[in-house]
Amino acid sequence: MDSNLESNLFLKKELKFNSSGKFKILTLSDIQETLNYDKRTLEGINRIIKTEKPDLVILGGDNCDGTVLKTEDELRKYLDIFSEPMESRKILWAHIFGNHDHNIELDDIRKTKIYEEYKYCISKHTENIYGTTNFVLPIKYSNKNEIAFNIWGIDSNNLIVNSNITIDKNMNLMKKPSMSCRWDIVHFEQLMWYWNSSKQIEKYCNKKVNGILFMHIPPWEFQYIVENPQHTNAKR
Repeated sequence: MDSNLESNLFLKKELKFNSSGKFKILTLSDIQETLNYDKRTLEGINRIIKTEKPDLVILGGDNCDGTVLKTEDELRKYLDIFSEPMESRKILWAHIFGNHDHNIELDDIRKTKIYEEYKYCISKHTENIYGTTNFVLPIKYSNKNEIAFNIWGIDSNNLIVNSNITIDKNMNLMKKPSMSCRWDIVHFEQLMWYWNSSKQIEKYCNKKVNGILFMHIPPWEFQYIVENPQHTNAKR
């Protein structure tokens, strides 16, 4: 079996639809807390999870304030606190990185491996392409050992390091708001990883597999629309 396919099919703990054919995902994004956190944030997370009883929690990026957390020890202490609502209830969870997660001055692979050490964290990552939290989490049918649905994660990275991007150059030529020096993008090799991984899984399953993709920073085109309402007829 191809190593990429093998990695994509692997899960530390299996995901399955229930007998009613349902699977509930709760997304928590932009927690952006520190070790000196607002207790209402943690209380709110606990209440939401207690009420919704999700099958899986996705931390959707900016899971902490990486401009404040500086060391591996601080990140571990922080995750001990903010993974507890899932870990204590034995609820599976996964994460993608947002720009503030990348701001922590640690190697990104090391950071995500710290997340993956938690018992109920089923996050995965890539090491051979741009970005880190690129993964797929297959969900199987309740009554058979076949993939029914895929949950994808894509790392939208941090600050742009190469502004030589055609769409942005065109915006500059038109003297419209530029995204350069603000946020990064999903890079082409990540898109190719997604394309090839999807095709591999579909070939393995001998069928099309529906899915949902999570990322933190939306494609630049969305922001261009918002910042040019007079040309796109978009309301702020």
